[in-house]
Amino acid sequence: MKPAPFAYHTPSTIDEATGMLAELGDDATLLAGGQSLIPLMNLGLARPNNVIDLRRIAPLNGFDTTGDGLVIRAMATQRQVETSEAVKAGAPLVADALTMVGFRPTRTRGTVVGSLTHADPAAELPMVALALDAKLRLVSRDRERTVSADDFFISYFTTQRQPSELVVDVLFPNRFKGWGFAEFRRRTGDFAIVAAAVAVETSGEYRIALGGIADRPLRCTSAEEVLRDQDVDQTLAQAAAEAAAEAVDPLGDIHASPDFKRRLLIPIVRAAVLDATRRGRDNG
Repeated sequence: MKPAPFAYHTPSTIDEATGMLAELGDDATLLAGGQSLIPLMNLGLARPNNVIDLRRIAPLNGFDTTGDGLVIRAMATQRQVETSEAVKAGAPLVADALTMVGFRPTRTRGTVVGSLTHADPAAELPMVALALDAKLRLVSRDRERTVSADDFFISYFTTQRQPSELVVDVLFPNRFKGWGFAEFRRRTGDFAIVAAAVAVETSGEYRIALGGIADRPLRCTSAEEVLRDQDVDQTLAQAAAEAAAEAVDPLGDIHASPDFKRRLLIPIVRAAVLDATRRGRDNG
């Protein structure tokens, strides 16, 4: 299938791209890796009149480790991030979760920031961003602002990004000593039916994010409270998992009923909590 006709734009600077967004508004769509947008266009589910390709904007490439954490820019591919030794050392939850995103060919083209802005509620990276308290930097022609992952995701494929804004990078803070990620999927490369990402801060506090449950990734504070100031073991991990299952109201879909998702959530959260706890202890 072929997409509907559209105008193709190739800015070479961030200012040029944000200027186009300011002029075109809702009539424009940003193209990064294209692993979500292009299939939607080919199927006729997305029909943008203008496509702004970001690949010629050099400052949007790559990623860096800073004193605050890992900064991933808009055009850094998932595969580049996944295979980086610096990422594995500084943000291992990101590298770990990326191995479960799609397939190697899609990760070679797809971008981390693109997945976050696409905001599929069953995707791995949005829930990882939530667990790691990520900060997204958005730039328009008139302003720049930073939005936390806690506030960024609104609903299905909907975020705080305005039509005039470009997400230039995302910061994953480095204040975490433990991490765990677990998901249930039917086949390799499928989106998760249920997933959990858990991060343990250097202070010992837990952040638990869930995917595949609602219209956006969810942070589960009730499960976090079970673990607060506790020496976490199998029993407490089970209690936190049960608290998570009790707190959510899963949305059913063609893959699983709400009750099935609720029951799946318990072993998934328990496994992620135990992995995060073990790694947190190993890292002191």
